[in-house]
Amino acid sequence: MCGKKSGLVGMVREKMREENCAEECGSEYADVPYHTEVRWLSRGKVLNRCFELREEICQFLETKGKDTAELREQKFLCELAFLCDISSHLDALNLQLQGRGRIITDMYAAVRAFKTKLCLWENQMLQGNHCHFPCCQTIKAQISTAVFPCAQFAEKLSVLAAEFSQRFADFDVQKCRFELLSNPFAVDVENAPTNIQMELIELQCNDTLKSKYDAVGAAQFPRFIPDTMPQLRTQAAQMLSMFGSTYLCEQLFSSMKMTKTTHRRRLTDEHLRSILRISSAQSLSPDMNELAPKKRCQPKPENAVTIAVSSRVLFRTETEQKVYEQKGVEEYLRYQVEHENEPFAPGPAFSFVKALEAVNARLRELYPESEELFDIVLVTYNHAHVGVRLINTINHHNLFIERFCMTGGSSPIGYLKAWQTNLYLSADAEKVREALSEGIAAATMFMSNKLTEVSQTQLRVAFDGDAVLFSDESERIFKTQGLDGFFQHERDNEDILLDRGPLKDFLASLGKLQNKFYAKGHRLDCPIRTYLVTARSAASSGIRALKTLRAWGLETDEALFLAGAPKGPMLEKIRPHIYFDDQMFHVEGAAEMGTVAAHVPYGIAQKHPHKKCLNTGK
Repeated sequence: MCGKKSGLVGMVREKMREENCAEECGSEYADVPYHTEVRWLSRGKVLNRCFELREEICQFLETKGKDTAELREQKFLCELAFLCDISSHLDALNLQLQGRGRIITDMYAAVRAFKTKLCLWENQMLQGNHCHFPCCQTIKAQISTAVFPCAQFAEKLSVLAAEFSQRFADFDVQKCRFELLSNPFAVDVENAPTNIQMELIELQCNDTLKSKYDAVGAAQFPRFIPDTMPQLRTQAAQMLSMFGSTYLCEQLFSSMKMTKTTHRRRLTDEHLRSILRISSAQSLSPDMNELAPKKRCQPKPENAVTIAVSSRVLFRTETEQKVYEQKGVEEYLRYQVEHENEPFAPGPAFSFVKALEAVNARLRELYPESEELFDIVLVTYNHAHVGVRLINTINHHNLFIERFCMTGGSSPIGYLKAWQTNLYLSADAEKVREALSEGIAAATMFMSNKLTEVSQTQLRVAFDGDAVLFSDESERIFKTQGLDGFFQHERDNEDILLDRGPLKDFLASLGKLQNKFYAKGHRLDCPIRTYLVTARSAASSGIRALKTLRAWGLETDEALFLAGAPKGPMLEKIRPHIYFDDQMFHVEGAAEMGTVAAHVPYGIAQKHPHKKCLNTGK
């Protein structure tokens, strides 16, 4: 019925615009609007204008020699009047379902009210009462009352009411849950779900919460439900997450140039993708005071714990390394550029770096303004051309590494000092030794095919004692005087502190960050945990190590004195992100158990290397 009337309007509209007939007739309106496919309810406005101009339209068509008998037919006029009135009511409902701040309970209330109105209108229509249908009243006053099809229109209202009931049946099932959101203080507790009855009683008896509800309204009140009422909070969150308003859709339509063209096209699959890129929240403005503390900025080197990691230990680059060794630099660079969109796989230091970032996240939560964080620097001998692939890989793995040092084959040691590096990890043993000679804590890492799964939330770092945290003084005694001489030396020097080793300062840096968590009451769930794993025996030589750490103001969370037993099984239990040892024998043993172990090439043990070597190359 509506389509037929709209088709007629289209024809009349074009001809009336050509002749300016409405103006000549002295009509209040100079034109008949045309509906858009985007907003179908605009048809109601078109029909209303057509109804108001019905006499002018007939006069115009008669001047053109057109038959207007159908337009003057009483049945047609009755149907047109009914369409105008019911379309106006639907348009009013549509407006109720739009606008800012509308939630699902508002929408449901509007639909329920409209269903009730339909029942009222149906009964009134059967009684010949058209007080809510002004166009019908106008036509009925002009024609015989007996001709007006009240029963027919009442039946259409009944069909419309049934359609609404069917369409919104799923929402009727949720009526109780909607009431809990719209006015939890008026809900009968006995009718509420049993899992929230106790919390609902506490809520309804809380005058403070009732005052807050009266002040902020249903939409904002769930924010003030206390944590002691988790079921009510969950209930409210579920209801608020439901699609509460067509406002965003309407705003999106008004923003799209596609709907502003002459032809006003539909939203079709062909251009849906591009349309959805348009912002539908133009009025939102960022809260800079809230966002600024969350912005991850690079800390200053003097405040941070700087970890320099080479690309060859952060990622797996064996294939690229073979290209370099077999085909030379130029072919290597070409290969890297050709594969720059292919991210590298994680290397042995990857889980360690991810753990550092997890610690940073916790520190930022507790100390938003602090720069005492881990700062990761990617160090590589590569040419700058390779930087694109490295950046793509970092983004692919969601790493936060902003500082790069690409030396193009030159030694990075000078840059490490400029970065005030606290730890340098590399696959190049020679460069590691060079860093150690410059007083920089450093270790050589090795590729392994077996890696044990490690914690995602707690950084675990394990240290050997002699020639790592401490000097190699006792190691030298053992090498020259044997085990008995070593024990005697330790007893004689029990109260004399050991000299510092190459990684002593790195342990101190970890301790500094641990203390920040302790200060906030997070000693037991601190995201940094350190271990001393030493071949010393506790009774005969362990006491000197513990006294030295205490005198330095340092500590490890756990200390394992193995008295010469293999370290691999203990490390497998600890599952550290990295373990530092000066002897390749222990490094290899740890690697065989799946532990990421790093070699510290320091002290007398380097003069007696183990025959099996896990890594060679630059």
